[in-house]
Amino acid sequence: MNNFVKLIFITISLVSLFGCASFNTPFIDTDETTQLTFGMTKSEVIKSIGNPLYVESGGKGNVIWVYEVRNIEVQSKPDIIPVIQSGGPNKSHRNFRHGKPDHRLTLTFEDDKLIDWGPIAESDD
Repeated sequence: MNNFVKLIFITISLVSLFGCASFNTPFIDTDETTQLTFGMTKSEVIKSIGNPLYVESGGKGNVIWVYEVRNIEVQSKPDIIPVIQSGGPNKSHRNFRHGKPDHRLTLTFEDDKLIDWGPIAESDD
């Protein structure tokens, strides 16, 4: 009976370890957006910031790629320490995480050259 209990425990552990995958939407952060320069080719953009989330449109030399942009949240001091005393909120820290989606960014290419980029306007829906 003891071996049976061990076998069940091991099976449940393996299912929990390998069966509970976590997924998220691919994204870039603000540091990566600063790497964009006019005239970059599509392959240079992919090498610099990765593949787009999706291709919005394309044809006759014009292509629009869409990326999701997230901000970086950094660890701050506890709220009990006044902001004035601590010099303000942290802008960088070794402990950080990516926040929720901030906006989506379009990159427009003409004849394989980056000619424009900017946030997608929020709809009034």
